[in-house]
Amino acid sequence: MIARTALGRSVAVFLSLALSQIAAPIAHADGHLVAPDDVATRLAARAAEREAQIRAVQSALDTAEARRQAGLLGASLPKLRAAVPHLSDQELADLSSRAAGLKDVAAGHHHHDDEMIILAIVLIIAATAIIIAASHDGYYDDCGCYY
Repeated sequence: MIARTALGRSVAVFLSLALSQIAAPIAHADGHLVAPDDVATRLAARAAEREAQIRAVQSALDTAEARRQAGLLGASLPKLRAAVPHLSDQELADLSSRAAGLKDVAAGHHHHDDEMIILAIVLIIAATAIIIAASHDGYYDDCGCYY
């Protein structure tokens, strides 16, 4: 309960400041935690990545299907294209991954082909089991007995 008094609060503030100074990481000789060259490299890489994502979304908007859908919805493609650079990083990443997925499907590289093959095999096996069960020649009685 010492922290509720003025002296206790002063001691707590003093201890927290002392611990923060002890635990603070030591800066580089030039006074920076991260070298300026590293910062510039990371920023340039992120800018290039964002520009690639913008190009991917805008190229998806250039397709005939996008023009058709925009016409059905009454949207203006030039306005949509102009709005793409103003999207947040998360929105742009989501749309660019969807745009890449559309190109893969259009090119015949659908990622769910294996799942469809497995589903088809399971359905064929189930249909075969149903046909075999339905064509059983045994006599069924209401008592649940086979003869």
